[in-house]
Amino acid sequence: MADPGIERRAARMTAVASVRQVLALPLGLVSAITIARLYAPADLGRFGILAFVVSIPALVGDFGLSQAFVRQKDDPATAELALASSLQAWIVVLAFPVIALAAGAEVRGATDWLALAALLYLPTLLGPAALRANVLVQRRLDFARLAVLDLAQQIGYIAILATLGFLKAGVAGLVAATALTQAARQVVLAWWYPVRPRAVPRLGRLREVIRSGLPLHLTGIVSGFHAGMVNWLGTPLFGPVGVGYLRWSLDMTSRVGIGLAHAIGQVVFPTVALIQDDAVRLGRVLSRAVRYNALLIGFPLALLAGLATPVITAIFGGRWLPATLALQIFALHMTAGAVLIPLDAAVRVVRPALWSLAIIVVYLAVEVALALALAGPLGLVAIPVAHLAATVPLIAVLRGLLPAPARPAWLANVLLPVLALAATFAVSRWVAGVLPPWPALFAGCAAGAVAAAAAVFLLGRRSIWPELVRDLRHLAPAGSGA
Repeated sequence: MADPGIERRAARMTAVASVRQVLALPLGLVSAITIARLYAPADLGRFGILAFVVSIPALVGDFGLSQAFVRQKDDPATAELALASSLQAWIVVLAFPVIALAAGAEVRGATDWLALAALLYLPTLLGPAALRANVLVQRRLDFARLAVLDLAQQIGYIAILATLGFLKAGVAGLVAATALTQAARQVVLAWWYPVRPRAVPRLGRLREVIRSGLPLHLTGIVSGFHAGMVNWLGTPLFGPVGVGYLRWSLDMTSRVGIGLAHAIGQVVFPTVALIQDDAVRLGRVLSRAVRYNALLIGFPLALLAGLATPVITAIFGGRWLPATLALQIFALHMTAGAVLIPLDAAVRVVRPALWSLAIIVVYLAVEVALALALAGPLGLVAIPVAHLAATVPLIAVLRGLLPAPARPAWLANVLLPVLALAATFAVSRWVAGVLPPWPALFAGCAAGAVAAAAAVFLLGRRSIWPELVRDLRHLAPAGSGA
């Protein structure tokens, strides 16, 4: 039987993730402003292409052992983690020559491409040392220290990014800021949870673990290609400048909200693995995650979509105005994606792994087909429109794959928050159309918040409010009387 305290710990870690994202939001905004002011769209586009190519071995990773370790009910043995680390180390070392050649082909004309690829590959080379930490942090729901580490990494990233931006480093500045801070993060994780890889990995009994985790790992690989779609599909369609606009829009919406969705998803996945046999408790955990994602993530994204033009004009500079519509559509897509993430985390545990693989393959194929079909008539926004059009129906599909008692209620957890977000978007967009940029930012944020609160109060008095009160009581320390 699952530990009865797991649900309370999961709720607290969800709160930790929420607080972490609130603290990270202004840092993310500062880094986005730094990129927009000190780097050109073409710099960001070329960096995106290089980063995707270099990330491919990290997608292959350890053939699914980490995912399998997190899904299983008992902690893996230290020897098993060492073997998994050894396997991953061999993969990333042997893959580097191929990645270097591929990066050189993608970044034609850049004489220092090999040095940039090597530097950007450094965190991947250090990844095996952090494998044990990545497994045990999830199994033990030890996300508080991880939140502090993420914030420190973000501060370091901004400092390096700004320094090299003022020095006109271009693509090299983006590479250095990313590689150095990610490498430092891997070193800290390895220090917290040390592992001693073996020189020659002998899988032995781990073959069965690999077989159980491989389908889910293949799902992660396809998901990685899906996440990099802006880079590998955008490059032949729109070139480095177009990719720069799309990547900046995607990064902006990710920094504003989707980071919290992934943080909550990190909590949901191991929690579901621990309580997967109790559908009622699973339903409570998923309802809480979906509701928090819809409200906490959707609100800033709705404001960003409504105030896109004054935000870009006043804060980021007029050269990014061609990205306005892409930014708005990505904001809508990220809101839908925030609802999707906890459902996907649960489906990956409660259903056979091959189901998740089939779903993501079909999902990616539909998005690519839509983007190719829409590239002619829609131009740059074809990719964000394809993302949005494929994501919305997938929410209903994943919800339907859950056991009936575990399915989050549509009204309280999805529909009412969406109506509140629609009110926020409509009011803030109207304000953006009648006021100059800076006044529109302040007035639009205030008016959007009032609109969201009014919508929640008028429409959700009998559904959302009681759920929020129960959540707050659930977060209270044991024995507090709350």
